[in-house]
Amino acid sequence: MTVQSDSDPLSPGVAPAALLRAARDVHVVQLGPNRASFPLAGPDTAGAYSLSDFTMAAPPAPSPPPHVHEDADECVYVLEGTLEMGVGEDRLTGGAGSLMRAPRGTPHSLVNAGPGPARFIVVLSPPGFEGFWREMADLRARIGGPPDPEIAVGRSTRTT
Repeated sequence: MTVQSDSDPLSPGVAPAALLRAARDVHVVQLGPNRASFPLAGPDTAGAYSLSDFTMAAPPAPSPPPHVHEDADECVYVLEGTLEMGVGEDRLTGGAGSLMRAPRGTPHSLVNAGPGPARFIVVLSPPGFEGFWREMADLRARIGGPPDPEIAVGRSTRTT
């Protein structure tokens, strides 16, 4: 079995037969009151998908701005709480155990429908967008607060 940590990245296009990543080796970022961790990135899956784990604080916690992934499908699996996903004109509301999908090229949004925190897994195929959340966390830390929404929306249209 291959054991890998973030300090030992794989080459793109080469995925291990098996992977064990201890919780202490998963990259975690704070996004204001929200938290994101990145257990699997593109190199871990030979570029097939990424898996991110988010905890969104109780409403009125900030949520990602409406956005489009031109080149990636997004699936959200709710672990705890209740989420509302806007996909085009549709509004999907799901609690623990629910799965919501936003196909590539579709405008979508995600908010915590409350009343408490929501925890969910995001799978993106192909991967890359997890870099946006890392950029936002770094930017937020540098400027000491949330970035201008125009900056966030402009960066959210990229997937790398």
